[in-house]
Amino acid sequence: MILNENIKIAFFDVDGTLVNNGSVPSEVISGIKSLRKNGFLTSLVSGRGFNRLYPAFGVNVNKIVSPNIPMILEHGGRVLTSKKKYIFYKPLSLKEIDLSIKKIEILKRKIEFFGYFPKKLNKKAVIYTFREKFFSNLKKKYKFANSFLLKNAYHTLKTIKDENPCMLMIRPISAKTILDFGKSLNTITNEGFYYINSKGINKATSLTSVIKKMKVKYENVLIAGNDMNDLEMFKYNFGKKIFVGDKIFKEIELSKNIIKVKSPKHLGTYLRTLKIT
Repeated sequence: MILNENIKIAFFDVDGTLVNNGSVPSEVISGIKSLRKNGFLTSLVSGRGFNRLYPAFGVNVNKIVSPNIPMILEHGGRVLTSKKKYIFYKPLSLKEIDLSIKKIEILKRKIEFFGYFPKKLNKKAVIYTFREKFFSNLKKKYKFANSFLLKNAYHTLKTIKDENPCMLMIRPISAKTILDFGKSLNTITNEGFYYINSKGINKATSLTSVIKKMKVKYENVLIAGNDMNDLEMFKYNFGKKIFVGDKIFKEIELSKNIIKVKSPKHLGTYLRTLKIT
């Protein structure tokens, strides 16, 4: 058993870190259960929206997230507890939404669909597509969302502004398709999607804000991630930083004291070795 008296709370990315090929390995569930049994607090730092957490885990999110501990969602734009209590919400500005829609209209031939999660949690996500053939599959594949077929992206402008989203998600027509949204928008890529958040918002900014409010020192925090959207988190001197995957990105590897595990399954096994003294 590895003794970790300094670590008090663990924040996990979801896709590729806890979830592997659409499901959560039993080792992950048992690993987090072991952490909580041994005195650790656990939570999430993910690009997913709140209503997309259950499909990710197939279990109640409360089995993953400790009671009343903030979750950082939508790449830092939305922070709330598993009981739906808001801690922080940073919507895109009207200017950012307007510029995003103009870019989407220009790039629409390269885009499969785009959408967002409304601020109100009782509302479904919204997905728009310009592709009639793809539209027929939207409702089957994305049951968490209301789907619409568009000819012109500007038709969505007022609706999007009224829904007050903190993030836009854009799916290109293929993994090799590159979308250029320019330097004026805060854009990141992950798992085949492009995401646009408000300027200055990312996983790391919201995570460090939560940690500060909880009065927890960086050395008492464990983080785990698997992709470039986790890069900013790895730059901080947290007590433990775990990269999940076969190949680590050079930019992340430059960060100090990185622990590497091959897969979510191996992460779960590693978590069972941790104990607070």
